[in-house]
Amino acid sequence: MRTLVLLLCLLLASQIQARPSANVKMSVEREENRRSKGDTLVLPYAFSTEGMGTVIGLGGMARGFYQDQMTIGGTFFGGKESQGLAAGAWDYRFPWTRRVYISAIGMIGYYPRQRAYSSGSLFLPPTVAPPGSNDSSENAFIEAEGASNWLDIKLEYALPIGAASEKGLIDYRLRNGLLISAPSGGEHWNPLTSGATILTLQQTNRYQSFENEQQKADFTVHALQFGVLYDNTDFPTNPSVGSSQYLAVTHDAAWFDSEEKWSVVEFEASKYFSLGPSDHALQRIVAINGWTAYSPSWELEENAEGETRPVNDPPLS
Repeated sequence: MRTLVLLLCLLLASQIQARPSANVKMSVEREENRRSKGDTLVLPYAFSTEGMGTVIGLGGMARGFYQDQMTIGGTFFGGKESQGLAAGAWDYRFPWTRRVYISAIGMIGYYPRQRAYSSGSLFLPPTVAPPGSNDSSENAFIEAEGASNWLDIKLEYALPIGAASEKGLIDYRLRNGLLISAPSGGEHWNPLTSGATILTLQQTNRYQSFENEQQKADFTVHALQFGVLYDNTDFPTNPSVGSSQYLAVTHDAAWFDSEEKWSVVEFEASKYFSLGPSDHALQRIVAINGWTAYSPSWELEENAEGETRPVNDPPLS
């Protein structure tokens, strides 16, 4: 149930950049609920934020019905100034293969106060730190009403090595939310014999508009990402020991209506240590996570007055 609530919340957000796009394909059986063929959730909600105002909505998800690992979901919300609709399907396995999965999630929305830490196409003097940089002002952003629409389509392939050597789907059994079946990794670091390795190819599309009485600005992304995930934890959904690493390259070649070519290389690593149970907890875990990214295409363009602006840079934050 917690997983379903979390996935529903993610539907309401835009892309989360500092998280791996790939994940281990799994089937989960809860010992206390063996008769259940899947999980469902319908959740009404309401919240208020500075950028969206007050909204109410309804979301729903279903997991493990058509295929054990598959999840589908959707949500819609609305308020005086904001409206949005999102839907997605995760981890559908193609019938003619045991290792190839496809996911798709999209969202359309309109918001009264969108923010982007960017100077747009403006040149800035050397004394002014570019928006979003370490020395920039927290108030250096573009804010206006507008649309934010996006669609991600992702293919994943579970390599036939490690815990996924026999099939792409790994089976886990839980009791009271804790793993009781054999762990898929964690004892030693070796992709050939432990853990799961996932290759991912993702196509990302995003459109944002910023509108006011004087002008309108549009930003479009059509990018491809190739990534490799090695998850060597005991249970990827709720790890207690082991580690994971994710390496990805994302590139936009200015296809269709994208305006700039840009590239980003990113790397994320996590490590988990178990402190064992206590009088008040079934398990205690220390987790360490790090993420970094570098854009080899990013550069500064300078005009005759010595002012600069970034070009071929990644999309707005």
